[in-house]
Amino acid sequence: MNLSSNKIKSDLPVLCWPALSKLSISKNSMTSISNMEEWQCPELTTIDLAKNKIKSHLPKLDLPKLRTLDFSRNSIGDIA
Repeated sequence: MNLSSNKIKSDLPVLCWPALSKLSISKNSMTSISNMEEWQCPELTTIDLAKNKIKSHLPKLDLPKLRTLDFSRNSIGDIA
């Protein structure tokens, strides 16, 4: 799913998509990703959150197939 280059500013809703494998939310204005801990996407292999305005810490993720996680060009404070 490609949600890049929109004007998303807030957290996404809790995701519960069993077949989702790739998610791109890059080039938006998101400042927080606090609800990622609640995502239920067991097939998710790639998340691209580059070029946002994320400043919060990285949450712990329970995504067993995740292989690529891009948070480049953000201002991440720390990793949970």
